[in-house]
Amino acid sequence: MAQLIDDVINMLDFDREHIKTDDSAKSKINIIIENGKQHLRSFHPALTDEDFIRSTRARSLLFDYCRYAYSNATEQFDNNFAADILMLRQEYEVKAYDSK
Repeated sequence: MAQLIDDVINMLDFDREHIKTDDSAKSKINIIIENGKQHLRSFHPALTDEDFIRSTRARSLLFDYCRYAYSNATEQFDNNFAADILMLRQEYEVKAYDSK
C-alpha cells in the first residue's frame, strides 16, 4: 500500500513534503485511494489489490479517480471515464469467462 500511495502522490504531482509532514493530508490521500478502489470494484467486484499495484487499466483509472477526488469532482468521474470503465468491466468479464 505504501508504494501505491507514493505512486499516487508522484503521478498527481502533490506536494510531497507537505504530505509527508501533514498527517491529515496523508490520511486524505489514503481515504481517496481506498474510496477509489471501492468505487472501481463496484463496476467489477473481481478487482483485487494486486490489480491496483500492477500496471493495469484498473490502476490507471484509480489514478484518475484520485485526481478527481482530490479536486472534489468525483461526481464527474463516471461520466468522463465511461468508456474506460466499460473496457475495464469487459476485460474482467473475459478473464472470468476464460477461467471457467
